[in-house]
Amino acid sequence: MAKYNIYQMLSSLPCHFTWDQLRLQNARRTVQMNIENLEEHIEQTIHGTEVESYNLMGFYKTQKESFVEARYYFNKALENTKTEDEKIVGLGCLAWLTWKEGSSDSSAQDLIVKKFTEVKRILGVREDRDIPEVMAEKAFSIANSGYSGSSFQEALVCIDRALKEKTDNVMFKFTKVFVMQHLHNARKKEVDQHDPTVNEIKMLWEEIIDNLENCPYLDVMYGQALIQYALFLAKINKHDNGVESQKYAERARGC
Repeated sequence: MAKYNIYQMLSSLPCHFTWDQLRLQNARRTVQMNIENLEEHIEQTIHGTEVESYNLMGFYKTQKESFVEARYYFNKALENTKTEDEKIVGLGCLAWLTWKEGSSDSSAQDLIVKKFTEVKRILGVREDRDIPEVMAEKAFSIANSGYSGSSFQEALVCIDRALKEKTDNVMFKFTKVFVMQHLHNARKKEVDQHDPTVNEIKMLWEEIIDNLENCPYLDVMYGQALIQYALFLAKINKHDNGVESQKYAERARGC
């Protein structure tokens, strides 16, 4: 198969490499910082975001041409998927990785075609924007790679689309609050507790905590949510001596 046709095939796959083709120059500038931040995230807060985190780590490792490590992370992402729709991004990433490795032999091309065919089978007649899991992962990717308010705004559009289809998905809510906080920080140097966006972020954190409170199998995520919300409250309530944030910090200690 012609190399051009392979590239066209890859460019139709919904995954990090396709989404970030126009951002690669900027991504390279911050790739080391993002890898360090994400490695810390994986160690401390991965519970519930394994698929997204591993795929993003694989993407960053590919940009550094650490192909063996990249393949490890993409495979870890696939191991943690629970539905076929969650596999779409990881399969696309593995196809792109094979291309990035630079091999032009028939076995490499066959592997790309195999991954492409599998993604198209799962997609069926749907577009990637119709699949909540893909939109949520796109939001996660853009937000972690974001370097401007417009990037975070794009991420917010993606996660809102995912939540429109699956309104009760707590992990989508986690991604949304993450995006909103970054968007707000990109717009303003100081967090204003009277800002409508801040109130929306608070409501979303409280909703997440309520969703997780009675789910024993998500107790790690529950503790993480309490800690993150406590930190956010400490930032916006600078004049209450940390009283409100301390309440949530104490609840986290009891988890």
